[in-house]
Amino acid sequence: MMKYKLRTWYPLLLLLLPSFAWAGGPTFNTSAIMSSLSDITIVTQSIAIVTGVFFIFSAFMHFKRYGEARTMMSGQHSIAKPLFKLIAGILLMALPTTTQVVLNAFWGTSSVMAYQPSNTDFANMMPPVILFIRLIGVWAIIKGCTLLTRLGGEGSQPGTGSKAIMHLLGGVLCVNIIATCNTIEWIFFGT
Repeated sequence: MMKYKLRTWYPLLLLLLPSFAWAGGPTFNTSAIMSSLSDITIVTQSIAIVTGVFFIFSAFMHFKRYGEARTMMSGQHSIAKPLFKLIAGILLMALPTTTQVVLNAFWGTSSVMAYQPSNTDFANMMPPVILFIRLIGVWAIIKGCTLLTRLGGEGSQPGTGSKAIMHLLGGVLCVNIIATCNTIEWIFFGT
């Protein structure tokens, strides 16, 4: 299991490795990190589109099998699984629009608030950290859509729907991390 987890992180490490080059001293090259993270977001969006096309094609094939089932055993098949696959495929193909709609529904605005850094060395590293957290949020949204495809299947595990909703909710909170932090600060400390 550990080999599989490490294998999934290798491409991410290879894309971020050039970003940690020392540029004239012990400071990180934040522009290189931002560039690498921008490349990762493009790759992530491309993977989401390809996955969405696969889910839509698979849903149509399931619909075809459902329509051609003319035997007495056709009562065991459910239309829920291909329907959830079709919905997840559409959501993944339109990932930027999906993210904007979910942000608008959850936060009331589709724009993500900008972080106002101060003039410290720590503040120079905050934009790449915020972008990385947003990227993790997009990955969580993709994982939530992927878990939606397992709903309605004959062998789906209990709790798959709640896992999908939690991934979608966590992804939305990570995509707009600034508003999430401000909300948590307001809840615990007031204004």
